[in-house]
Amino acid sequence: RQRVARAAARGVCPAAGGITMRNVSRRALGLTLVGGTIVLWVCSSAVLQSIFGMGDKFQKPIFVTVLNSSTSALMLFPRLLQCCLACRRSGDGHGGGRGGKSSWSCGEDFKGVSRPRSEIQASLRSTVRLSSTVGVLWLFSQWVFNVSLLHTSVATNTVLSSTSSVFTFFFSLCILGDPFRFRSFAAAVAVFLGCTLVALQPPPNLSASAVETSIMGEVMALASAAMFALASILLRLLASDLDATSYMGMNGLIAIGISPVVFFIADRSGLESFRPPPLSTLLLLALNAFIGSTVANYFYTSALVLLSPLVVNVCLSLSIPISVLFDEVLLRQHRFSAGWALGAALAAAGATLAAVDFEADAPPEDPPEERSEELRSLLDDAPDEEDSAVDGWTLKK
Repeated sequence: RQRVARAAARGVCPAAGGITMRNVSRRALGLTLVGGTIVLWVCSSAVLQSIFGMGDKFQKPIFVTVLNSSTSALMLFPRLLQCCLACRRSGDGHGGGRGGKSSWSCGEDFKGVSRPRSEIQASLRSTVRLSSTVGVLWLFSQWVFNVSLLHTSVATNTVLSSTSSVFTFFFSLCILGDPFRFRSFAAAVAVFLGCTLVALQPPPNLSASAVETSIMGEVMALASAAMFALASILLRLLASDLDATSYMGMNGLIAIGISPVVFFIADRSGLESFRPPPLSTLLLLALNAFIGSTVANYFYTSALVLLSPLVVNVCLSLSIPISVLFDEVLLRQHRFSAGWALGAALAAAGATLAAVDFEADAPPEDPPEERSEELRSLLDDAPDEEDSAVDGWTLKK
């Protein structure tokens, strides 16, 4: 029954012939999460650049990066609380289950399906390994991105960060072994040409406090985009069924654990002197870290699982018009030329082309005959004397 339950949780539904709402809404949910990621990341960049330019001049990208990543540990609290409550109900010896046993136990997942302790431990070890490798690369790319905000405008930084789609395209070919597709190639080229056109036309400043766009800032934005693309490819390669909550929470725990060492090395080397921010700035940083980093990264990680790295990273180019709105209209720091707008439109066109090419990137579904055969083999192991109720379906041998 446990194996049948896991098959049903994966979407096997005999009455529907293998067609589930999860398969139908996969694309829509993924693109919705990408849209939420775009809005949150652009808002977060604008808030950070405003904090860096405030009166107290708290320009501490290392502190901001560690704080942003550390807040991801909050995502583990709901899961730990639910696990503790499940263990408590299991230990009480009553909870509505058969024979006076609780219907939940410490070895059950959050769909109510029992899992062996060895399987849970293996999943935990896999998450720790993933966070200690890909998570650290992600953390470093965020630090490079935060440093680049000191030397580029929000809009220019957003455009250069959109080149991650180009790096993702080549990493997909080299690492994942994806087949070459003309639409994906054309989308990546369009984004690259658009970003190049934008980089060649730095916007003039509208205020004395506006950030001056420099070559160093542009190089760091490109480096951050490359590392970001590599991290997304490795996530797809090493964890096709990634649990985004556990992964992001483990990243937060690792960031908290290494924070004393990072602050000590940065302070002693002169890279960044350690100084706690004022209380008002700290509260603003904490709020921005949770919403603009933790929630946004969760959306992004979930979108990687639902879609593909190339589609997600190219669609992030749609953040360009939003960043222009923040930079020129809300922050009133820069004015953008027609050539800059043409490059931004070209990059956005590449994002649209990548979204249309989603069907080629989506993993193929198993034929209905294979799913029916899988379910039939699972039912052969089920007990004869009783039925198994799974998600409202009664499965009989």
